Amino acid sequence: MKYLLIMMSVLISISVMGANKFAVVDMQRIILEVNQGKKAMSSLKAEKSKKEKIINAKKQNFMKQQKELEEMMKNPAADRAKAEAKYKELAQTYQMLQMEAQKMQQELMKKEQAAAKKILEKAQAVLAKIVKKESYTMVFNKAALLYAPPSVDITNQLIREYNKSYK
Repeated sequence: MKYLLIMMSVLISISVMGANKFAVVDMQRIILEVNQGKKAMSSLKAEKSKKEKIINAKKQNFMKQQKELEEMMKNPAADRAKAEAKYKELAQTYQMLQMEAQKMQQELMKKEQAAAKKILEKAQAVLAKIVKKESYTMVFNKAALLYAPPSVDITNQLIREYNKSYK
């Protein structure tokens, strides 16, 4: 709410100063729709799929071992020491699977953030050219606004210019 009040007061004070030209850009769309963003997201999706297959194979193996342990426990003649050792081994395997899956998620998130950061840095440079060429006073991130008329949205223009600049 405080942020909204500050934005409103800035806009009011700027509009009092004279003729101003405002624009909005959907930065999330920029990341997802520029060619480099599509390529990066496709690559990350493929990597995620590959890693998920590995994790799922390990989970299947874990579940198989878990069933074997359950069968062993049902047998009254089974060696209890062996069963307990198997249980401890499975508990460790489960923890390792959880940590591996979490590590994979974190790695993918870091890669996604790094790709987004690169794209946004380049988008800033393209945006600066558009701002200069079109004489915009201010450009806002669409995500930070409650409403902006479609006529001030320059996201498509920014995507086109970005793709021309970074093939």
